[in-house]
Amino acid sequence: MSNRQHQQVQLSLNTQDLRERIEALRLQTMEQRIRERVTHSTGKTDASRDLVILAKDRRIKALEQENRQLKKQLQTALGRAYDQL
Repeated sequence: MSNRQHQQVQLSLNTQDLRERIEALRLQTMEQRIRERVTHSTGKTDASRDLVILAKDRRIKALEQENRQLKKQLQTALGRAYDQL
């Protein structure tokens, strides 16, 4: 193998290594952007997420209480309507 052929083979190998490295870096960058997009899309930290959950829990409890009161009022109203018949 001549010196020139050896240089061409070496250049070819280096080019292939560079291509693989560039491709790996592109993949890594793309994955990082996807991860950032997912975290930024919610726009909430764990603490703010917990606050939202607590607020929703309070709202659910209030609605459940209101639902119980309305059911009692309905039973009372139906009882009165039945008594009038």
